[in-house]
Amino acid sequence: MSDCVLCKTPFSQPLLIIKNDRRKYHVCPQCHLIQVEKSYYPLEDQARNRYLQHKDDAGSNGHRQHLWKAVSPSSSYINAKDECLDYGCGPVPVLSHILNQEASARCDNYDPYFGFTIPEKKQYDHVFCLETAEHFFNPMAEFENIYTRLRQGGYLTLMTERYTDLSFFGEWYYKRDFTHVCLLYTSPRPRDRTRSRMPSSACKKKD
Repeated sequence: MSDCVLCKTPFSQPLLIIKNDRRKYHVCPQCHLIQVEKSYYPLEDQARNRYLQHKDDAGSNGHRQHLWKAVSPSSSYINAKDECLDYGCGPVPVLSHILNQEASARCDNYDPYFGFTIPEKKQYDHVFCLETAEHFFNPMAEFENIYTRLRQGGYLTLMTERYTDLSFFGEWYYKRDFTHVCLLYTSPRPRDRTRSRMPSSACKKKD
């Protein structure tokens, strides 16, 4: 029996099997992360080719507006000349240009699938992880890396879609993308009418 890739709690339940879904899933009893069984993780070339399918939308007005909406929770904390990092920028970095134009902030790009690297041990005032966490094979290691990249008092802005109701999981469109291997949980809010939370961003300060 393996452990949760996020909180390292041992899995105690059988694999979650969904009708008409070739993949199988672990559900963490502690943090409620849903993790695709590792034998179903995509190969590097498969994942890269899937990410390249997003390339046509990069830079469109709709895409830029979507990214700026994701940045909005932290926009009031961004100062001119702040150093930012787009963690998982994809094949065509767009956020770095938006931050430079809209906030006069500098932004490095990081994405190992597309050759974007960053200087070793460099730290940042802001790290943006936008619709990237669901692709992490090892989210604990990735979040630890992000944490070390943040300066004291810096801000992490995270965006992903989260599920709120396990009974709805079999119908959830977000799990259909074969590169989505780690699906986060959030507790439902009062009067929630949906069983998942559409992609939204949250900003957290490093104390």
